Amino acid sequence: MNTALFPFDNSYARLPEYFYSRVNPQPVKQPTLIVLNESLATELNLPAERLKENEQVAVFSGNRLPERAEPLAMAYTGHQFG
Repeated sequence: MNTALFPFDNSYARLPEYFYSRVNPQPVKQPTLIVLNESLATELNLPAERLKENEQVAVFSGNRLPERAEPLAMAYTGHQFG
């Protein structure tokens, strides 16, 4: 089943592999949605009611990967902003 509510284009995954490590999220037991910022969901054109579904809670908790997701951990490169 397609769990993606928006298309992924993980441009970082196309960088040389010394910039990142491929890492899957650690599953959590019984993820529960506590608060959903519905105004932000609307601003991002995401259906707030669908985000409340158990399948989407599993995606945002890291228990399920959406199609085309390429989870990775970025290498720190020493840049400072501000």
